[in-house]
Amino acid sequence: MGEVEEKPRRSAGKHAAAQKPPMPWYKVLLFCVISLVVSCVLGIALLAGAFSLPMESVHAHAEADKARFMDIEQPVALEYPCMWADRYTDALMVLEPLYQETLDIALLDRVLSVYQPVGSEDSAMKLLHFLDGVKQGDPISYGRYWHGYEVIFVPLLQVFTYTQVIVFNAVFLLAMALLIVLLLFKRRLDWLVLPFLLCFVCMTPWVVAKSMCYMASLSLALIGTAAVLAWGSAWVKRGVAPIAFCIIGIVVNYLDFMDFPLVSLGMPLVVLVSLEKQRGWRNISLGLYCAVAWSFGYFAMWIAKWVLATLFTQSNIIEDAITQARFRSQTSSVGFNGEIAEGYKDVISIVLIQYKGLFWFVLAGVYLLALVIQEVVVRAKHLGTMPTQHTKESEKPAVLLLCYAAIATLPFIWAAAAQNHTFMHFFFTWRIMNIAIFAGAAALSYLLWFARQGFGKARQ
Repeated sequence: MGEVEEKPRRSAGKHAAAQKPPMPWYKVLLFCVISLVVSCVLGIALLAGAFSLPMESVHAHAEADKARFMDIEQPVALEYPCMWADRYTDALMVLEPLYQETLDIALLDRVLSVYQPVGSEDSAMKLLHFLDGVKQGDPISYGRYWHGYEVIFVPLLQVFTYTQVIVFNAVFLLAMALLIVLLLFKRRLDWLVLPFLLCFVCMTPWVVAKSMCYMASLSLALIGTAAVLAWGSAWVKRGVAPIAFCIIGIVVNYLDFMDFPLVSLGMPLVVLVSLEKQRGWRNISLGLYCAVAWSFGYFAMWIAKWVLATLFTQSNIIEDAITQARFRSQTSSVGFNGEIAEGYKDVISIVLIQYKGLFWFVLAGVYLLALVIQEVVVRAKHLGTMPTQHTKESEKPAVLLLCYAAIATLPFIWAAAAQNHTFMHFFFTWRIMNIAIFAGAAALSYLLWFARQGFGKARQ
């Protein structure tokens, strides 16, 4: 009997030895800094490669789709500004690599400055005039952004027209949504499927697909969510989840034009705390840790660009960036149609009003109906039997609900910090509010799921 009892002890000892302790915080910070440095070097190299490609195909494909950039309607002229596809910024994205090729400026300077032609015209008219051979104005630096989207956009325009890229975007977004749904079922988070689909539809992917400038934010949110579902639990055990979120922050800053980057934090974070719900109170510190790491990656990558551009070009990008940061965070703003925001309340109002209209009313009704049908079907399926999922003793519903509530505040914090930017560009910044929708819907679904466990046990 003695030997029989000894074997489990040895087995447990081996198992304990096999489990490495989580990575300490200073190593996490070190890896985040290393990721930042590597990303800066790699980012410059990739942009240099994109700007070095021959532009004949890009020019021909842009020429073929000139009509898409003519007579673009202003967002304020639409009944639903939230459905507006930003072809002004897309025109700028098409113009940038074409214009860089015409400049007799060192490649590193062009990569860090990403020059734009001076002029009072909007970017769509500048692109059309460029394609028509009209002489452009003198170059002016636009170095406060990385413009990393060109690393993806230029190769695509080598092969496809702008219209074909839109189709590619739509297929990619739908494929990522399907992958996430499959992973949710695989990870036994089926109660999170409807909240995710609601959030995905609220993001208006059919509009995002038509705007390359919107693609970075939503694409990275979906990729991050899928990555969390695939490897999130392993990341948490090894203590490297914050590093993953830091990398997401770095990449979204590199690729995005500050459209609605916060969704690349909010959506994966909702899934992570749901996946690790059995951690109890430690889930709160996990979520906070990952949010801080994402913020570090996002803002450090931005600051690194300002420093590098100031050091290696003729422009003082640091001064320009600080000026813009002060402007974008000020509490008073003037919108496209002359709307005036005099404080935070006005900013939140113009963002939330984007959810007003028949489309959103119908969507809410369809979602609630789907939720009711799901609840009836699942309860009927498990009538008189134990549910397929079981709550764990360490699972505390109040803690997960608190995590969801904290995540839901993220867009309001972001809007408070960037009031001017959020108000002026309300026709796309409103999408950050879908984080709160996702978190709120997840909380409701989780409560129904948790109550369902008790229902199954009572029937048993």
